[in-house]
Amino acid sequence: MDNHPRKRSSNFSIDHILSAPKKPRQGFLINELLGVVHLLGSVQQGEGTSKEAKDYVKKLENSIEHMAKFHYVKIKSKFTITDLPSTPEALLAGIFQHCIDEAIAESRERNIEPTHLGCMISSPMLEGGDIPIPIRQMTNNTLDTILNQFKKVAQSKQQKNVSLWGEPFTVTITTLDRNGLPSKRRVNGGARRPIKTAVHHRINDQCLIKIRNNDNHYCLFYALQATMVAKTCNWPRWKFSRYLNNQYGQQGQLHHDAVELMQQVNAPMDLDGYDADTFVPHVVDYWNNAQQQHRFAVFIFGSLGLYKPLYKYIDNTYDTPLLLYFNEDHFDGVQKQGGLFGRPYCLECERPYRRMSEHNKTCKARCVLCSRVGPLFPCPSSAGFFKKCKECNKKFTNNGCYQHHLQSGFCKRSKKCKDCGSVWDVAVNNRNGRKGLVAVNASVRCATTTTTLSVAATFNPLSPKNATPTAS
Repeated sequence: MDNHPRKRSSNFSIDHILSAPKKPRQGFLINELLGVVHLLGSVQQGEGTSKEAKDYVKKLENSIEHMAKFHYVKIKSKFTITDLPSTPEALLAGIFQHCIDEAIAESRERNIEPTHLGCMISSPMLEGGDIPIPIRQMTNNTLDTILNQFKKVAQSKQQKNVSLWGEPFTVTITTLDRNGLPSKRRVNGGARRPIKTAVHHRINDQCLIKIRNNDNHYCLFYALQATMVAKTCNWPRWKFSRYLNNQYGQQGQLHHDAVELMQQVNAPMDLDGYDADTFVPHVVDYWNNAQQQHRFAVFIFGSLGLYKPLYKYIDNTYDTPLLLYFNEDHFDGVQKQGGLFGRPYCLECERPYRRMSEHNKTCKARCVLCSRVGPLFPCPSSAGFFKKCKECNKKFTNNGCYQHHLQSGFCKRSKKCKDCGSVWDVAVNNRNGRKGLVAVNASVRCATTTTTLSVAATFNPLSPKNATPTAS
């Protein structure tokens, strides 16, 4: 007989522990391991100690959003996960389930019974953005959906020799109660209120970037990608048309770029629809972090409604607005900003206007020196440039601003008072035979100087603001 002790096989799975000894050996998946954790409730460590899933989770904060008018309650619970072992796959189900249970318990403590749930997983190791799981109705598969999405990202990182376990990651659970929403429209009587008439958008098809995606549901990403290209690439019209319509040398390029964009922001490929509120922030943040030439913002308008956009995602430094048009559950891009309302449109005031020179004088996106409107205005100062116009008495520190005020004729329509420094409109103050601004004796204080206006020459002063330098 062989006196040597028989070696134990080290190639075994947890299935051997839970199954009958004679059961044929099979391969195992992470999902099977995760199911075991539910049964055991804890994991044994090498030192003999037992740690439950909740021991790895620390609750950070809670926030609640309540809109009584729409019977809408939204609770966000944020957790951080730390001190994971080197192979934590078997812990994930218990950890995520604990986060979900805590968020649901928090909702119920506030007498809110959640019906929908979403999740956002953040980590310093996720260079392309967070892992979003959109808010959906709670089912028995909610946990599996979170695990599968997390597993896909973890496996893709493993192929690049990057592990998600190197740093703590944060799980944000959003629970939502929508049972309070009325199933029928309520018609309630009360005091008469001002009627806000819906605006029928006068859409010109030439102003839209028409998206055709008959074989998938990616219209949001097609519209974002195509609009971004239209705004930044300065292609000739024929080239962009081929890119948009899948023709000639551009065949399949838009689809390829949109799918690559979805992969960069970790958007699932198999959803029946994509919510702008969930995915637009990830796309904009990805673009703004990936390059420094442009700072993007997104505005989405509906086919019927008020002048304000249905949705917008912006920061204070954007210089390239991307406009989308939402109609019948479909997104298209917008080429020309004024095409939606038949007139120029101000994204700052959220209303159209006739001419730049007649636009709202207090608009933060308007230059009072040259009258131009947009995210790049008021005009920033240029190093080494200064010029005072003798005709309108304005002082310019930007050559483009100075040239435009001359070429557009704004110099003749807007003046600056030599005494009080106020900018005033010639047409308004010369109306009905008035002589405009007349400085007489020092009896009325205006800024740091004293000026008197004749009775027939009252005017609406404009106080020019200092231009804020734009980010390079």
